[in-house]
Amino acid sequence: MGNISQLANLLIQQTALSTQRDERMVAMMECLLSPGGVASTSSDHHPASSETPPKLNPASTPAPFLTSSASLRDFTAWKMKFDGYMLLTHVDKLPQKEQRAILLSLLDEDWDRVNRYALPNTEDTAVKEIVRVMEAHLRTQWNVFVDWRAETTVMGSQLARHLGIKVDNLLPTHESFSAVGGNLLQCKGQIGCSLELGKIVATDISQLPAWPHDFDPSEEIRAAHSAKIQAYFPCVFGGEAILCTMTSNPMVIELTSDMKLYAVTTARPLHYCWRDDIKKQLDEFRVKDIFAPINYPTDWCHPMVLVSKKDAGIRMRVDLTKLNKYI
Repeated sequence: MGNISQLANLLIQQTALSTQRDERMVAMMECLLSPGGVASTSSDHHPASSETPPKLNPASTPAPFLTSSASLRDFTAWKMKFDGYMLLTHVDKLPQKEQRAILLSLLDEDWDRVNRYALPNTEDTAVKEIVRVMEAHLRTQWNVFVDWRAETTVMGSQLARHLGIKVDNLLPTHESFSAVGGNLLQCKGQIGCSLELGKIVATDISQLPAWPHDFDPSEEIRAAHSAKIQAYFPCVFGGEAILCTMTSNPMVIELTSDMKLYAVTTARPLHYCWRDDIKKQLDEFRVKDIFAPINYPTDWCHPMVLVSKKDAGIRMRVDLTKLNKYI
């Protein structure tokens, strides 16, 4: 219990110290962001004039924070909020060095590293220019997923065109690679790439596959694929073939011990306008040996459910609700 009490006391002390640090930080920010600093105490000789513009309390003004996961749209919204924050708190009146310090405090660690090592910013660069360079850097970024099991680095034709890579400038490649499913991956060529982050440079050979980039198929391609599938599976899509008899063992439906027999003995009402269409379908089912008529009573007799199709016609289904609950 003694160790627990000491740990509780330490946590209380740390909480109190953290609160004190936050209060001192707020006081320092208010002093730093005030138009006159801490040296405006001569109000007895000079009455307050209306020339001093009002400003919001920085402690009560929410500061816009920017994370590395922000998209270009999120960055545009953050930029507008940051400009408003600078205006309302009079941060734009401070020296550029202090403005840069405030800007860096609103960025996460990833953006801080990008500003230090990847962007051409110096200690004399203005805050507006830093924000502009950050936006230009974000516009050139591509979101990628790294495949650690891949044999090599590949890119598509669309990315190659975006990077200004021409097929005529590619180096020949004689290596063979396999794509997903074991299919052979044909490459148009290879090109040397260098990745730079500050002073760190990594070089890799990137392959350009010969397959086309993903695209939405045209109506001609859709129609050709549909016709090919229908020709390969005529029994499924043709509707004219006779249903073949199964050559396997007969299927057995096992029912629970508490099952109750159900048989419909009276005909259900039918729309008069559907009679000819339904009679035609029943005759087709009989010819194709989908079912056979009987002239004797049975223990089970399920009703038919008729539903109108959107493109005209009637869809016929068997209502097996009474049977399914006993299977």
